[in-house]
Amino acid sequence: MTLVMTQPLISAIICTHNRASYLGAAIDSLLGQTYAAYEVIVVDNVSSDETKAVVDSRLPHPQLTYVYQGKLGLSTARNRGAAIAQGSILAYLDDDAEAAPHWLAALAAAVEAHPQAAIAGGPVSLIWPPACTPPRWLLPGLAENLGAYDLGATLERITNPGQTPRGLNYAVKQSFLAAVGGFDPHLGRVGKNLLSNEELHRHEWVLIVDCDERITPELWDEIEAVIQQDACDGYYLNRRVFFLGTWIRHGGKYPDWNLRLFRHAKGRYENLQTSKIPNTGDNEMHEHVMIEGRVGYLKHDILHEDFRDLYHWLARHNRYSNWEAQVYYNPLTGMGNGGTIGASLLGDAVQRKRFLKKIWVRLPAKPLLRFVLFYVVQLGFLDGRAGYIYGRLLSQYEYQIGVKLFELRQFGGQLNVAAPAEPSPVPPPRSTSSMVSSRGN
Repeated sequence: MTLVMTQPLISAIICTHNRASYLGAAIDSLLGQTYAAYEVIVVDNVSSDETKAVVDSRLPHPQLTYVYQGKLGLSTARNRGAAIAQGSILAYLDDDAEAAPHWLAALAAAVEAHPQAAIAGGPVSLIWPPACTPPRWLLPGLAENLGAYDLGATLERITNPGQTPRGLNYAVKQSFLAAVGGFDPHLGRVGKNLLSNEELHRHEWVLIVDCDERITPELWDEIEAVIQQDACDGYYLNRRVFFLGTWIRHGGKYPDWNLRLFRHAKGRYENLQTSKIPNTGDNEMHEHVMIEGRVGYLKHDILHEDFRDLYHWLARHNRYSNWEAQVYYNPLTGMGNGGTIGASLLGDAVQRKRFLKKIWVRLPAKPLLRFVLFYVVQLGFLDGRAGYIYGRLLSQYEYQIGVKLFELRQFGGQLNVAAPAEPSPVPPPRSTSSMVSSRGN
């Protein structure tokens, strides 16, 4: 008599929000697994791009399910995927990651070898663009901040919270997740607001840097010195904005203080209630951090240098104007300061700017006023031709915000884009890499 061991069904879940350009590769990497008993669930978390079309192009597929989750938030999306999953093991893969063909088989082997374990995960390597190699200065410790993770080739029991598997290569038993009540939606990422506690922080301090910003050696040295002290829980960094190769020192662009360095246990992103607005680019990342504790100011500047051409500048600010229009719209409809850094004439630089913006949104002829304020009142003309071009573009940007604000008011607080209807899930089958690669986003 031959005993046939039945493989446990694994539900591989991808939660995605406006990552259509990466999503297809993630799905394909799961549909090509060597493990036999699995389903793939794609949870569309209020995407406004071609996400549904990417999934539809791979349907009907007996192992693929699409579900739309109308409330934004990674924890909410993960819980939705778990709610319709048929598997006893839930394996979560990020939407910009690709799983090795043996990923699910390795996860199943780890769970089988350690039946008492509730969570399992594996190494993560970074995907670099074609013809691009990692820079020499990207040491393993820095690569971990981009998502890289590797504890070696042997199975390891996790006893240190800093070794917790990363969320993009992460499996949990369905029974355990149900017993703890699922993922806490108060801790998960929401849209592109990426500061979260969903997986434990590895380091005490967080430094937020945009991809077009540079930390000078002098600033690195200063950061290293202050985090070894116990003077403050957060620090403001001053930005120098470069445009067309010119430092824009005037027009209100300098100084430009932003709280970028802080203890993660003390800081949280504010919520300006803009998550429902589609096609905003990454502007939600420019919402400010609220800090509980003492703050200080660093001496050396962070450099904001956009090396792309004006085409990309215009395209990016077209997206940003969606976000700005919602920020203008909120106070006009009586929304208060709850969950935000607040607005105060006697507060810090950001709070003073917010106070003035509440007046600004009610003024007429804002495109003209924006140019006059930047170029004449705040001496933008001293930055030469680059200053003039920058001022004209800011005026155009103000006009874009205005017409989109008009659209919001015409359509009850919505830009005129309809969300896709929620379809019925495709029924998954009932019977029948250890390595994940990520783009570090």
